[in-house]
Amino acid sequence: MTDDELEELTEYLAAEANHEPNRRRQKRLDAALELLTDAQEDERLSRVQALSDENRRDYAHQSPMTLAKSRWRIEDSDLWDGDALDLVGPVFVEFRDDQTGLFRFIAVEGWLDYRPAQIDGRPGVEFTFEGTDDGDPVSGRGWAVRLESVKLQLHIFFHKGDDSAFWARPFAEASSE
Repeated sequence: MTDDELEELTEYLAAEANHEPNRRRQKRLDAALELLTDAQEDERLSRVQALSDENRRDYAHQSPMTLAKSRWRIEDSDLWDGDALDLVGPVFVEFRDDQTGLFRFIAVEGWLDYRPAQIDGRPGVEFTFEGTDDGDPVSGRGWAVRLESVKLQLHIFFHKGDDSAFWARPFAEASSE
């Protein structure tokens, strides 16, 4: 059955249910209509999800965020100095193939959920995060984009708190110096 035929059947069933004088039959028609519209919505959602997954995969192949190096050494911030950033260990952000990731700076550790996005016309990612700041729960959002082949800029926004820009380089390159 085509989408148009299914839509026509749904409209016909709705009209029949609205004009049915017998309450028992009307309830049966309403139940059938509900099942049909639920099935129709499920089909639409699965098509949208399939298109979204396909677009995400296509875009991921173009985005430098998903290529070669996915772990970055954070070297600078516009809000905190380098000594503060390294308080509990090496500061980093990591993007994984499954669109999750991690980051750490000062006493903050976070777990990312990211999606490919255009940031100022460049391929990058937007993300949300949950984590801890010295043991207290934190959450927020952010974005990251490559500035050039060996530099990454990200910006993290804490929910109802600070926000800061960060600059990073691929982890292996940063740690070899």
